[in-house]
Amino acid sequence: MNKFIQDIGKVPVLRVLFPFLVGIIIGLNFSERNLNVWLFSVALIVFSVLMAIWFLKRGYSNQKVMLLSPGLSLLFAFIGVLYSMELREKAPDIVCEGKALVSARLLSDIEEKGNNYVVSIETDQWIINDTLLQNKQKMMLYIKKDSLVPEMFAGEKWIFGGEVRRIKNNGNPGEFDYAAYMHRKGFWNILFVSPKIYTRLSEPPVRSLKYLPDRIARNIRNGWNMDDPDIAVLNAITLGDKHMLTREIRSAFSGSGAMHLLAVSGLHVGMIWWILDKIIRLPRRKRLFRIVKVLIILGILWVYAGITGFSDSVTRSVTMFSLVSIATSFSRSSNIYNTLFLSAFILLALKPSRIVEPGFQLSYLAVFGIVSLHPLLSKVFSIRSKPGKRISDLIFVSIAAQLATLPLSLLYFHIFPVYFILTNLVAIPIVSLILALFVLFSPLFLMNIHPEFFSMILLKMTHLLNVIVNSISSLPGAVIENVSLKPAISLLLLVFIFSSAAFFIYKRVSWIIISVALLASAFFISSYTHQKDRDLESITIYNFHDCTVISCAGSGEEETYLLYQNEKPGPYTYDYLSMAGTYNKKEGNSRMIEIETNSDSLHTCNRIFEICDGAWALSYAGQKILICGDCKGNNLQQMLDEIQWDLVVFRAGLPYLSEQHINLLERTLVLADGTFRNFELNRLKNALPNIYATSVNGAFLLNIPDTVIVDTQRQ
Repeated sequence: MNKFIQDIGKVPVLRVLFPFLVGIIIGLNFSERNLNVWLFSVALIVFSVLMAIWFLKRGYSNQKVMLLSPGLSLLFAFIGVLYSMELREKAPDIVCEGKALVSARLLSDIEEKGNNYVVSIETDQWIINDTLLQNKQKMMLYIKKDSLVPEMFAGEKWIFGGEVRRIKNNGNPGEFDYAAYMHRKGFWNILFVSPKIYTRLSEPPVRSLKYLPDRIARNIRNGWNMDDPDIAVLNAITLGDKHMLTREIRSAFSGSGAMHLLAVSGLHVGMIWWILDKIIRLPRRKRLFRIVKVLIILGILWVYAGITGFSDSVTRSVTMFSLVSIATSFSRSSNIYNTLFLSAFILLALKPSRIVEPGFQLSYLAVFGIVSLHPLLSKVFSIRSKPGKRISDLIFVSIAAQLATLPLSLLYFHIFPVYFILTNLVAIPIVSLILALFVLFSPLFLMNIHPEFFSMILLKMTHLLNVIVNSISSLPGAVIENVSLKPAISLLLLVFIFSSAAFFIYKRVSWIIISVALLASAFFISSYTHQKDRDLESITIYNFHDCTVISCAGSGEEETYLLYQNEKPGPYTYDYLSMAGTYNKKEGNSRMIEIETNSDSLHTCNRIFEICDGAWALSYAGQKILICGDCKGNNLQQMLDEIQWDLVVFRAGLPYLSEQHINLLERTLVLADGTFRNFELNRLKNALPNIYATSVNGAFLLNIPDTVIVDTQRQ
């Protein structure tokens, strides 16, 4: 362990960053800041300083004080706590919902997304519920595709009329926390625009640098054939604009292990940095020329970051390569770990909430894996020939990045692309050529000159990339799907990967013991939780606005019933449900039964059967459940009168509840699913004040052995 401690001592930034990260995580999870937190923090900071003074008086060197002093670690931890609490996004002072007329400036160009056009705005003033509000607030704006929508560009000022709603999650277990994601970006509301209730007030400010990146990206896209089927991938690779990517494209790139190529990140910035370093040739002996070269490279990199909208992935990558370039220009042998951690420290100091972003975590893990595991793989599998070494380096870089990010990738995305090495071996050189040509011709693009021959080359290469990716993703067994990991297991596996690498580096038996202990712990936790959840029988009613979904799971089996009217729900519902069984740890037999509620045929299958038009009975683990929608009032009264139901689930189309209905429901647990509109739900709440509404409280979970109702709300 002594050698490991010495190596850690050579990375001073890590000794500051690690407690700072811990403090940020604690600070982001405080629900509110109060006097007690301040007093406690100040007391511990004072204690930290006293501890540091004590260490210095004992004769410890500064390096040992930084490494060993718990006081200084506490100091940086609580700096992180207070700093993240101060800078984290907070809800606006004024939060309203209802019909509104909004005057706002566009923060982005309008984009097509699903069945809507989407644009981000910042309000100047708005009238909502007959109240005039004059405050700046960022919102997401949605306009239905069936409207004839004019072009809208960043910087323009518009007036919109529609309905303002809070951004919130469906409340289904294990779903992506979209609300928290948008809150970190400063968005708390959505404005759903009424058809044709909008008008342009002014053009974008001509001299404003704020909207310059959008204008540049727009000029570049205007020179391309936007009807070409390959333009969506080219747009994503070069400009970081992924709104044109279809579900099929995303699935193919994800299944082949090339999804990271569609998100402009460290890989793309690294390629551009390497290309610029090779083509800008200045005398290296004089420091002035080295500084000029660095300034040119940094200028191009930051302009590129601006064109891509200063996304987090590009910003952190450009920051890291900027530090590498600066260190190189002054002829200092920069420690890559110091550079990596310093860039993370700077970015987290600017925006602490980045720590919880999956993209931030995966990006730094990938780079850390490359710089730490790639040399080890090259040493273990040494190849002497130059062509073989270049190919092996490309393979080892891909393996190192994939190994480092594997536990988190499985935790977040639940899939593993089997042929990722083959994909990266072929796809990365093509993407490098695309980016090289894009960088070389970018001055022409900035001057609004678009050589047709060049655009054709870019599209041809992008088409080749698409063909390769689709071919690999269609190979048998290309993807291992529905992989489920708990966060604790994911963390244990991550530490196991690097502890195993430490054994090959330091040749110490202690690292083998640590690795075996980590792996054994991961298997024990996985087996224990799997067996515990396997024995548990449960019923889950999910929250979806376009269908009713009820899942019955237990003894390694799961059966899901999906009831819809006229049209099947969108792809998001099916994607989520394919993951839901994995999240709920119900492995084994799993199937979905789809029921079209307005079909003429009578639905009867296994545990569920149709009682009458618009009503179904579901029996599972001794629980009798009535699912009632568009049925007649007298039929509903008869069903409630004849059978004592354990749970009654109401869905859209429900008839008006009479006094007799309400009396019969007094001793029954009643639930309203997410298919109800707001006014219908309010009507139900007036009749049944204790009704459980999934659109408000999230999905409903009933664990049968304990008969415990769990609110899985994640608003």
